Amino acid sequence: MSAWFARVGLPLSDGERAAIGELLRGVVPDAPVVVTALASWQEAAVFVRAAAHDSAWWDDEEEERERLWARAAEDRSETGLFELVTAATRGLEYNPITRRYRLSADTSVNYLVACRRPA
Repeated sequence: MSAWFARVGLPLSDGERAAIGELLRGVVPDAPVVVTALASWQEAAVFVRAAAHDSAWWDDEEEERERLWARAAEDRSETGLFELVTAATRGLEYNPITRRYRLSADTSVNYLVACRRPA
């Protein structure tokens, strides 16, 4: 289990707060950054459901994904790329109640990709 999963609800160090702030500023450079500790996964779920979300960062990520896909397609057909990616992609499911995780076919939230450059 990742260390950060086990630390939910524990106080953040100054270094952790700084790292989170730096990461968020990289995603949305002009937005104010406020780091707030949450006591539990349940509190995090309530926060996420109640928060107003700005999709600009997601739109930027999607544009970059499409740009990279087009660049890769210059060397291979789109069908060939799709076969390579799906052959090596697995979803990762985590249950914070039981603290267990497993690999699955669902890549909608968390996923792992293994890539190898052809010889």
